[in-house]
Amino acid sequence: KEDKALILRRGKAFFEELEKGVLKRFCQRLELAKRDLGVQALEEVSEEDVVAKLERRIMDLAREVVLARSEEHRHKGKVDKATVEVADFRFDLEARSAAARMLSDGSGSFRNWCAEPRADIAKQLRENVDAALNVQNFREFKESVLSRTLRDWYLNQQTILTLLNARGGPSLPAPSQSKPAAH
Repeated sequence: KEDKALILRRGKAFFEELEKGVLKRFCQRLELAKRDLGVQALEEVSEEDVVAKLERRIMDLAREVVLARSEEHRHKGKVDKATVEVADFRFDLEARSAAARMLSDGSGSFRNWCAEPRADIAKQLRENVDAALNVQNFREFKESVLSRTLRDWYLNQQTILTLLNARGGPSLPAPSQSKPAAH
């Protein structure tokens, strides 16, 4: 029984991490994927072509990855003088950033292809962050009232909000710094 419980516990942790890793890589690939097949094949953008359906799925995936909360992982700290505990997000900053970049104007089949869903996701995230930190109770909220732990969490959310509010094309990965081979 003890061995079975150990295997199940470790297996659960392994497959949770595997799911997160696969999803992160999937988002990173979709972030840079060209979605102009429908335009090239049919010379127009249709509401029911395969690319439009893919883009709807991408919007749903981005919403889930950016907004999914993990009640198990929490951050505890102080906001001004009050102790606050906020739920962390299910996916790490890198995966959530890739999901937000999947929604950039330059990655879709036409410009502004997901302006409304992107704005809606940003609004929901902003509301979640404000509610978690009780921002509505401050006349003027400054990040300096946050303890170190909460400030880090808050700044990570601001990074995602910045990506969601950006309108440009997908960001290209930084060129790798290859070192010359040692002889």
